[in-house]
Amino acid sequence: MESYLIITGRRGSGKDALSSYVTEKYNIPSVRFSSIIGEIGIEMGRLTKDNFEVKENLQETARYLREEHGEEYYTKRVAERVKGRTHTINGMRYPKEYDCLRELLGDNLVTIGIIGDQQIRYKRALDIGIVNSYDQFQKQEAHSAEVKINMLVDNADHKIENNGTLNEFYRKVDDLLVRLRVV
Repeated sequence: MESYLIITGRRGSGKDALSSYVTEKYNIPSVRFSSIIGEIGIEMGRLTKDNFEVKENLQETARYLREEHGEEYYTKRVAERVKGRTHTINGMRYPKEYDCLRELLGDNLVTIGIIGDQQIRYKRALDIGIVNSYDQFQKQEAHSAEVKINMLVDNADHKIENNGTLNEFYRKVDDLLVRLRVV
């Protein structure tokens, strides 16, 4: 039976690392909310292939889609993409997105909240180039799309602390997937 592993966490917590690792090691595909939002934005002409990966553009497009087409608009596309096969679903930011996925995919949802110290997350974000200053990091952390993540992480079925090495993190991921009987 398929499982849908919803990965949530603050910027730089390790969501992409977890999703990539699970895809590479266990051949479990991953879908990112931001990729789906980007696809829809390009289809609608709100984004271009040159600017769809800019965080602020994606946030604005997501806000537009929620306001103009309803809270579940892009979440339905995520559900269509993953339905019928175990996936990781990366980057959920709003409780209504979870509610929609639960309605469309059933009880096979497992939420995994990744917890990381803010200074460690900032250093990671700086190292991979998604921010260029602590001020920018703090502004992005304060965005409404990011603030709701704390509630999702707090309410996650499982939590993984990611303040150590990548190998330590991967061991925790492996242990969790075995306990969940996903692998």
